[in-house]
Amino acid sequence: MKNLNLLSRTYVLLLAASFIIALSSCKKDKPEPEDKDEDGKPWLTTILMGNFTINSADVVTNEDGKSTNMLSDYVNTSALPAANFEYLTMNMYIPTTSYHTVTVRNINVKMTNMGAVTTTNLYHDSTDFLEDFVTLDGQLYAVLKVVALYDHAAGAFNRNTFANFVITATIEYEKEEDKVDGSRQVTLEVYKR
Repeated sequence: MKNLNLLSRTYVLLLAASFIIALSSCKKDKPEPEDKDEDGKPWLTTILMGNFTINSADVVTNEDGKSTNMLSDYVNTSALPAANFEYLTMNMYIPTTSYHTVTVRNINVKMTNMGAVTTTNLYHDSTDFLEDFVTLDGQLYAVLKVVALYDHAAGAFNRNTFANFVITATIEYEKEEDKVDGSRQVTLEVYKR
């Protein structure tokens, strides 16, 4: 009976570990081919952000700086909600082609307050790709909605204490299954000005 109990615990632990690993990455399949650029390298195209919300209310941000793998927006204090922040979302626009499958791994979401206290990873596993691809200025994008839940473990975050919100992630592009064609580490930041 002791061996059966040990096997049951081992099975449960392995099942839980497999579930956690599966939740730590998101994958978006290729769309039907529309472009003719089979040799495109979308990992060399700037990532974009959109639809930033705090407690389900839209927050208007202003682009401040960008490079291929980093985008930094600022927000004015008056645009932030007065209530303590608990639920935050941001859409990540990931450049792709109709020949690539996009996988996002190692998603890390943190907030820092004005006293330089940073939270642990706030990433919530309900993050998922939106159904449709989006084309902006001729570039095809897969849109990932990143969700963060904050439990006030590092103190209250509100319009007076908030300094920034940062998402980092690894994005992989595959043309053939299990063969990475290109990858990149990206950072999206919204900070209070």
